[in-house]
Amino acid sequence: MRTVLFALALCVTCLAAPMPDVEVVVPPSAFHPQNWLRPQFRDNPNPNYRGKSAGSLAEFVTPEVISKIVVDQYAGPDEDVRRYLTAMPTAAAEYFGPSLELGQSRRNTSNGPPVYGARLDWTSTSTVTFESGRSGRLAVATVVVSNVPKPLVGFNLPKVFGLSDAPNCLGLDKVPVDSLYVSYVDPDGYSWAFAIPSKRKK
Repeated sequence: MRTVLFALALCVTCLAAPMPDVEVVVPPSAFHPQNWLRPQFRDNPNPNYRGKSAGSLAEFVTPEVISKIVVDQYAGPDEDVRRYLTAMPTAAAEYFGPSLELGQSRRNTSNGPPVYGARLDWTSTSTVTFESGRSGRLAVATVVVSNVPKPLVGFNLPKVFGLSDAPNCLGLDKVPVDSLYVSYVDPDGYSWAFAIPSKRKK
C-alpha cells in the first residue's frame, strides 16, 4: 500500500513540474532589415483539416513536442524575437484552419477613399524541431493598420501572403492590431494559420 501511495505521490509531483522551456536560437547571421524579410513558405493547405482545433500551438502540434526553434531570419531586436518565440507554443491562439485571410486596404471605387485594412510586418521565419526529430516551419508577422490604396485596376500583382481582397476576409475587429499572425507549416508540408492576440494592460 505504501508503495502505491509513494508512486501516486511521485506521479503528482511529475505532473506538477513545469514543462521544460523551448530552446530558441537566434543566430546573428539570420538578421535582416524589416523590408528584406519575406516568408518563403508555400501555401499548401491540408484538405482534411476540418475538426482540428486548438487553443495554442503546443495543443495543435500534439503529440509532437517542440524542443527547439532556430530562427532563419528576423527583423528587429533579437531578444524581442527570442521572447515571443519562447512564449508562442503555449500562448492563447485563435485557430483559423489552413489559412487566415485578413482584409487588406482597398478602394470602394476607383476614385473613392481607401478602406482601412490590415498590413503584415514580418518579424521572423524559423525552423521548429520536435523531440521526435521531425521539423516544421514558422513565419510570424505583426498585424498593423494599413490605409495604403491599392494600385489602379489592371495591375496584376501577386497576392500578398496572408492578406485578401475577399469581402468576407477577417477584419481588425476579429484580429486586433498588434496581434501576431502565425503561419505554420507542419512536417508533412501542410500549412496552417493562427492569430495570437496581444494582451493589453487595462
